[in-house]
Formats: sequence, structure tokens, C-alpha cells
Amino acid sequence: LRTARTVPLRLRGRHQSGLLEVRGEVLMLKTDFEQLNRRQREQDEKEFANPRNAAAGSLRQLDPRITATRRLTFFAYGTGASYSGKLRKHTEVLDMLVESGFPVTAERKAVQGVDGLLDYYRSMGAKREKLPFDIDGVVYKVNDLAAQAMLGFVSRAPRSAVAHKFPAEESITVIEGIDVQVGRTGALTPVARLKPVFVGGVTVTNATLHNEDEVNRKDIRVGDTVVVRRAGDVIPEVVRALAAKRPPHTRRFVLPEHCPVCGSTVRRGEDEAIARCSAGLFCPAQRKQALLHF
Repeated sequence: LRTARTVPLRLRGRHQSGLLEVRGEVLMLKTDFEQLNRRQREQDEKEFANPRNAAAGSLRQLDPRITATRRLTFFAYGTGASYSGKLRKHTEVLDMLVESGFPVTAERKAVQGVDGLLDYYRSMGAKREKLPFDIDGVVYKVNDLAAQAMLGFVSRAPRSAVAHKFPAEESITVIEGIDVQVGRTGALTPVARLKPVFVGGVTVTNATLHNEDEVNRKDIRVGDTVVVRRAGDVIPEVVRALAAKRPPHTRRFVLPEHCPVCGSTVRRGEDEAIARCSAGLFCPAQRKQALLHF
């Protein structure tokens, strides 16, 4: 983390507390991501799919010298429980971090009420494409630190903060086939094989169709022109088929009655949405997935 050039190695200013725990996020700016991929191409190495993956992969490097070549950026967004300063507002904490030498995003604002929150959300949505980094939404935080402490946490998430995501980016492509994958528990999952399409910063070739009921509800067929999005900007999924563009003689999808890997009977419980291969660990697919899971 010391190799991220925006992380100060010495604090500026005076501090009342002997220990300052700074929390933040490491990311890669769009321009730095483009430079990294250009260098990868020149060296005949694999390109990164998006800045998020590139930043995460760079931090996981065992050799910090490699991390140092990746031009990572750090933004602070708060302090840990160890901070014992006399500040009363979250905005004051962020200002203190800036004075200490930490970068904090300039796109922050203190607002009043729901209307203020939604106005900020809409303004950031309008700025989204022009920002030097990728975002998938905004975070609302209670400003009063005493109220934050009173609200506490649920599991690992604070009750005093909530994310408001932007709608997922969508693209249109064609389903070239539907395969059925067999998972660790024998669950059969239909997967759409797509004509490659660029959506949400990556090229997508596969998308989950979840289960047979979901395929039938959306009436997804091989040959359909479909709308694809990345759910939560991560997992690709088929949103809907464009019936007006459906070619003639397409057929409705039917889940196989026998496992496509081992040929055993497929069973589905009365109250279950998932159909499963009945072979257990006799099925090579279930054995492989069980081993991977272990």
C-alpha cells in the first residue's frame, strides 16, 4: 500500500491523538488504466478487463515492486474506532484528513433531507461519465458522529451509511446457445452463450439464466436478441428478450431430464425452483465442484 503514490508517508499538521487509523479505498484512474493496458499490449501480456480488477489484482501482488508500477490511487473516506479527536461531524473528519495530506474525493457534499440526497444523486449521475474514475452509485452518510455511534452496525455494515446505486448499464446482443451447468450440489443452471458484447466495462460472452422457471418466465430462446446487464456492475444477466426481433421457428427452452454430464436422472422437489442431478458424488461435475469448494 505504501507504493500507492497518493498515500502520504508522513502526516501534515498537528494531531491530538497518538494513533490515527485512516480508512479508504484503492482504485485506478481511467487514464492510468489505459496506460497499463497499453503497456500490457506492448509486452504481449494479457490486458485487464476493467480498472476495478486491475486495482484489486495489483494490491494482491506478492512483490511490491510490481504494485509500484501500476499507478494506484487512494481516497480516504473516514477513520477507524481508534480516532479520539474532538471533531463532531463527518465532514470535519474528511477536512482533517485533507489537512493531514490524504486525498479525499472532491465530489462530496453536505445536504439536508431526502430532496437534498436525491438532488446530489442526480447531479453525480450526470457527472458520472466525466469523472476520472468509475463509480456505480453514491453513499449517503449521517454527518453527526455521535449519531453514527448511536446507530451502530449490522453485521459488517454501518446503519449510518447506505449506498444508492445507479441503474446497471445495459447492452443488446444475441443468444447463440444455452448450456446447462452442474454445480457442487447437483443444481442444474442454464447459462446463455452470447455473441460477445461490451457492457459495464467488460466484454461479456456468458450470462446466467438462473433456473428453468426464470427462463420460461422471460421466454428466453436460442437465437433471441436480448438485453444484457451486469447486476451490481459485476454478474452478467439476461434482462429480457426482444420478441419483435425473434427469428421464426425458435423453440422454448426445456431443461434436460438427464444430467448432461453423467446421464443420471434429474429431479426437482415440489417446492423447489432448482432441479438437481440425482447422482451425488458419482457425477464427475459434482465431484469436481465439491473438490474445488473443499
